[in-house]
Amino acid sequence: MSIASPEPRSDPHDLGPRLRRRAVTVPLFWAAALLYWSLAPLSFGLALLADLARRRRGIAVRIWLFVGGYLALHLYGQQLLLWAWLLTGFGSAKARMARWTYGIQRHWAGALFELATTLFGLRWTVEGAELAPPAPALYLTRHASIIDTLVPNVFVTAANSIPLRCVVKRELLNEPCLDIAGQYIPNHFVDRDPSDSEHELAAIEALAAGLDPGEGLLIYPEGTRFTEGKRCRVIARLEQKQPELAERAVALEHTLLPRPGGTLALMRGAPQADVVIVGHEGLGGFATVADLWSGEIIGREVHVRFWRYAASELPASDEARGEWLHDRWAELDAWIASRKH
Repeated sequence: MSIASPEPRSDPHDLGPRLRRRAVTVPLFWAAALLYWSLAPLSFGLALLADLARRRRGIAVRIWLFVGGYLALHLYGQQLLLWAWLLTGFGSAKARMARWTYGIQRHWAGALFELATTLFGLRWTVEGAELAPPAPALYLTRHASIIDTLVPNVFVTAANSIPLRCVVKRELLNEPCLDIAGQYIPNHFVDRDPSDSEHELAAIEALAAGLDPGEGLLIYPEGTRFTEGKRCRVIARLEQKQPELAERAVALEHTLLPRPGGTLALMRGAPQADVVIVGHEGLGGFATVADLWSGEIIGREVHVRFWRYAASELPASDEARGEWLHDRWAELDAWIASRKH
């Protein structure tokens, strides 16, 4: 007896799920901001006392300011998107709404990047910046921090006027700015339920197939932020299910073994696109806000590097491309290790 394939989850952009989600998330962000600023005198005093007790370069106050700035920027972004929606006839002028949404996203993410850079005293250096353009291109980006998601916006989109179609986890729809912006620009919010993988891969391939000449595609091949705990869990899972890949995962000390499905789907959908790997070193160990508490991020030098590979030089088959991706990630891991020593 055949077993029916599981039905894919509802499209998060459908009207019903969208309204139900935003009825919760939008008021929640406004309530969080109201609570934050209502308790600001008390919470700031506690942060100041914590810094005086720990003597760690004011990290508690810096985190306090970062959280407040993030909430303020999020409400600001919601207002910009609301005005764009109103001024485009409730979003009916779709091309203009998409253009303005890209601009708002670039502005919003740039402001958040400047906030993090200023508060934590980050120092940025970039190698191979000239390799980021031109588009179309597929940008494969290392993921190790709550901050590194801003790297493509600053060093690809803002620096080279390359709008990015993004493949990101569906959980980010709980952030209203990303949810609302994602309604008007081509992105795909991945359902990471393995029972729905065929549906998701088809949607990712379709996203790439509509790529315009001046656009880029962005994906985080590791699928999640690197932590040592996640690395151990990936290795344990592979030892049980794919022992031939477990050795590759063990050899990676600073990155997770890429999950090639989404990347291969993008390559199939946009065979004309070059591949650009976006690596960085200096943000590892800061996967959550709690990780910032050590204060080790303050004054960090963050090094960003680009590698570019022409579409004509990529392997032809999915199997060979998967091997190619694993080889490139091994090189990225070795580069990170060389920067640490």
